[in-house]
Formats: sequence, C-alpha cells, structure tokens
Amino acid sequence: MNIRQKTVIIVATVFSVLIVLHIATYGLFILGSYSDVEENIIKQDLERVVTAFGDDINHLDSVAIEWSSTDSVKYYLENKSSGNIQGLLTPETFERLQFNLIYFYDSEGNKLDGSEYDLVNSVFSDVDENSESVIKEFNFHSYSPENKEGLMGIIILPKGPVMITSRPVADADLGDGMVGTIVMARYFDDRMLDRLSAITNFPVVPVTDSEEISQKMERFSDYDETSYPLVTRYENDLLYLFAPMDITPADEDNLLGTILINDVYGDEKILFEITIPRAVYLQGKSTLIFSILLFIFSAIIMEVVIFLLLEKFVLSRTSLLSRSVNEIGKNRDFSQRVEDEGSDEISSLSDGINGMLEELESSQKQLKTKLDVTEERYRLFFNSGNDVVLVCGNGENSCSFIEVNDAAVDILGYLKEEFSGLGPEDIIREEISDDPGFLLRMKEGQSFFTVYFIAKDGREIPFEVSAHIFNNFGSPATLMIARDITERVENEKMRAETLKQIEKNIGQLAVLNDNLRNPLQVIMSHVLLGEDGNPDVILNQIEEITVIVHKLDKGWLESLKIRDYLVRYHGMSYDENKVEEYTGEMDKL
Repeated sequence: MNIRQKTVIIVATVFSVLIVLHIATYGLFILGSYSDVEENIIKQDLERVVTAFGDDINHLDSVAIEWSSTDSVKYYLENKSSGNIQGLLTPETFERLQFNLIYFYDSEGNKLDGSEYDLVNSVFSDVDENSESVIKEFNFHSYSPENKEGLMGIIILPKGPVMITSRPVADADLGDGMVGTIVMARYFDDRMLDRLSAITNFPVVPVTDSEEISQKMERFSDYDETSYPLVTRYENDLLYLFAPMDITPADEDNLLGTILINDVYGDEKILFEITIPRAVYLQGKSTLIFSILLFIFSAIIMEVVIFLLLEKFVLSRTSLLSRSVNEIGKNRDFSQRVEDEGSDEISSLSDGINGMLEELESSQKQLKTKLDVTEERYRLFFNSGNDVVLVCGNGENSCSFIEVNDAAVDILGYLKEEFSGLGPEDIIREEISDDPGFLLRMKEGQSFFTVYFIAKDGREIPFEVSAHIFNNFGSPATLMIARDITERVENEKMRAETLKQIEKNIGQLAVLNDNLRNPLQVIMSHVLLGEDGNPDVILNQIEEITVIVHKLDKGWLESLKIRDYLVRYHGMSYDENKVEEYTGEMDKL
C-alpha cells in the first residue's frame, strides 16, 4: 500500500469519524433538545387544560357562592317554598352562567327543587334516579363542622364526568346556622370539550372506560400518590390543583399527553388525552437530516480539497521523489539528481538525497578506479605467466570455460570466444589408461594429474594440471592451472634412451672385457710355461692389451657413474642384476 492510498484511507477515516460524531451529537443532544422543547410545549398545553378545569370549577363555585348569599335562595330554603326560585332557573340563566344542573337541599339533606339544562341542545332535561342519588351523596359529604366551605371537584355520573360544587346557605338570623345547600354542576359535554380544545388548539378526549383507564394507569407508576382529588380548597379559598401528567410518543409523528384526574373522593379516575403533532421534533429531525447531509456534502468537498492539496504539495512530490530514487537505483547511475522545488521538508529531503548521491557517485568513481587497477593487475597476473590457466563452470548443466588466459590461447590455438563454447572434456584426451575417472575428480577439484590437451590443430600436448574448486560469485567453478611439460617429457625420453644406451654399452664393455681377458690368460699361461720362443715380446703385447682393458674398465666405471647420476637425480631405472654381475667380474680382476 503506497502513501497515496494510506492518505486517502486516513482522510476518509477521519471525516467518517467526524460524520459519525456529528450524527451522534445531533441525535443525542440537539434532537433530544427538540424533543424536550416539544415535551415542554405539550406539558404547557396540558397545564392550560388543568388550569381551565380549575377556572371552570372555580367559576362554578363562584356562582354557587353568589346564589347562596341571595335573599331569595335563603328564603326559599327557610320556608321550603319556591317563591322566586323558578323565575331564576330560566334558559338564559343557564346559558349566561354556563352550568347544566342546580339542586337545592334543605339542612337535612332532602332535595327541594332543581333543574337540568342541556347547553348543547338548549333544552331542559330530566335527571335520572342514579344521577340524583350520586348527587345526593355528594351533597351529604359536602358539609361538615370541619368543612363549612362546601365541596368542589369532579364526580362520575351515568352520563359521564361532571364538574360539581356545593355551597352551604347560611341562615340570616342564626348567623352560622345552615338552612340548606346549593349544588351546581357542569357536564363535560361537546361544548366544554370544544372550549378546552380551543385552548390547546388540539382535541381533548376524555377516557371514562374503567378497563381502558386501568391499562393506561401504568404510565403513572412513577407517581407516589395518584388518589388526590383534582381540587383541594385551602384557607382564604385558595385552590390547589392536582392532576398528574404523562407524555409519550403516540407514533412517529404525534405525541400523546394524558391528564389523570381523580373524583372528589379520590376513588374513581378520569383520563383526558391530547394528541399533538410533533411539529417541533419533525422540524428538528428534518433540520438534522439536512444538517447531516450538508455536513456530509461539505466533508466530501473538504476531503477532496484536502486530498488535492496534499496531492499537489506532498503526495505528487513524494511520489516523484520515490520514482526518481527508484530509477536511479535501477540504473545505478549515481550521477543523476532528484529535482524538487520549494523550501519545505521534502525539499530538504531531496537535497539530502542529492548529497548522498554525490557521495555515492564519488565513491563509485573511486571504486571504479580501484576496480580498474585491480582488474588490470588481475589481467596482468592472469596473462603474464607461461602456465595455462582455465576457469570452467562446475554446474550440473553448464561446464563450459568461463575465462582463459593468453597462454591458453597461444599454446592451444583457440580464440577466447571459442573457449566459451568448449569444456574440459572437449580439449582433454578422453581418458588416461592408468588413471580412469580423472575428469570427474578434476570437476570435484581433487586432482593433480598429467593429461594431454588437444590443440586446435590436433596436436596432443602434455600438461601437468592442478585443479581445485572455488566460489565464483555464488556459483561453483573449477580453476585449472596447467603447465606445458613437452620439454620435460622429451628430456625424460632422451634420458631414458641415454640410460638404455649406457646400459647397453656397459654390457658390451663387460662382454668385451671378458673376451679380452680369456685370451690374455691363455697367452700368459703359455709364456710362463716357456712354450713360446720370445716371451718378452708376448709379455709386452700382453701389457698393452692390459692397458687397453684397463681403459675399457675405466670407461665402464664412468658409464656406471653416469647411470647412477641419472638414476639418483632423474628417477631412471636399470637392471641391477646385470650391474651386480658385472661388478663381480670387475672385482675378480
């Protein structure tokens, strides 16, 4: 992997990590912030709904307080006669004060009168018995010595949940005495739900089914107390609203806000749900996607720009520098120089490489000079001797001559170019009768032998060869140094023939001496016996013959000394039996 590929990988990895971090940052923090903002918005909407509940109940309670303080109501409850009460319960009153139901109870809790009005359809309606019993029970719990301010909140009627309030009616004459109670209620009808929806700009849906409520109560498991009533009255008519809220995603595009409201007893529960589109979250998500895409696009552009800048100012220069150095190394031409413009680290590196190349060039020139001198010396030493020097390969496939000296060319008659196509087996007589296998031993570098080289003209020239193996630049080769022994062989031949002739002469002299001595002995015997007439003359002749014989003996001795010299110093041999026989004869004389 080259530096350009590594740079691309590194830059791509860095920007990929940045993109991942960017996505993670937006996903964890920014998108989470959008979600928090959205939850705060829906929480505010839910709080406005709860506040609207409180306002409506407080308004209903204010109307009840106002009615409980009127003389006509007090008179009605004191005398238990309708008086002007029916004149007050007109449709205009219900429409103006926005309540659906009003009941009057005496101090003993008995219902005296009351009406129910449908604000949606603008008609009076009858209250069923079940609803009356529930309202009566509410009225029963609404007043006690500890709670003289009445009771307010929400109860569940067969028709559905209602906001309800109860106020005691004091006796004008008795002071703190109570002549009865007045109960007012407002249904959660479509008209009221539309008003609540107008506050939040989203539909408010009540959930009254007990099974559905039980399933959804798991959302409020984090609350320690979920049985407090919606409204709690404190001193000075201060109201405390308790309505736990839960916000959870309904789907990808909507949030579901849920309000938990308990009735005045804390037993039954009502849920109000508001579904709000996740406009902020979706807008934030779209912004996030656009931001990520913009960041990725910007990152790609930046990556390309950075890579192009690196390519121009770093990578291309380093690549050119690398190619130049490789080319110089491949050509082994240290006179070349790398080129680079600029004044940065790469330029400094180029200058350093050029300085190194200058040193290498200088060293190469010095080595070449030394090599030329060494080669000239080698050539001088190699070619100055009279001995033939042959270098041949020692491989399994090639055994041709690698180098020969001038003496080999002069003596054997082959050109140096011709030697490159020849091997030892081509110029050495195939075999020596008394030394089989010498060629194999020669290739193994274990031989010192005498062979006949075949010259180009066919002459067989005797050589004394010394062969050994050496390492020729990693390959085995055989070095043969051969000395021409033609003159020595001829001298040996002449000496052998001379010795042979001397031996022959010695033999002939011995025979001649024997032949001379025998007649002399006979003559000498006759003379000494006096058989001849003139013994002095005969004796003189005998003495002359004896002198000749002594000269022959002297010549024999000289021939013997020459033979001994040849035998001792030149390694010649002779027949010892003949010499001993002749020596014995000489000793007898």
